[in-house]
Amino acid sequence: MKDIKEQVKTLLIKHPELRDDDFKLIATLYSVQSGGWNALKNISAFDFLINFANHKYTSFESITRVRRKLQEEDENLRGAKYLERQLLEKKVRKEIKTL
Repeated sequence: MKDIKEQVKTLLIKHPELRDDDFKLIATLYSVQSGGWNALKNISAFDFLINFANHKYTSFESITRVRRKLQEEDENLRGAKYLERQLLEKKVRKEIKTL
């Protein structure tokens, strides 16, 4: 898991646009785990799915869990939508309390 944590942290630092988009983060990490975008272009969808089924790639749950933990620990890794989500959370909590 430590290796994944370092990989995700590196991607969040190098590519701030990945901080708010788990799909892009997962796709980018899978490309890294495949040997890069060019290597990924050269495998078929079938081969990708076989590799995925054989656990060659990190599970998306682990990637998002690591991303959330990193962003919790280091505010510099948070995306632009972080504050927006926090404000929405407070609003929802207030609405639930009034029910």
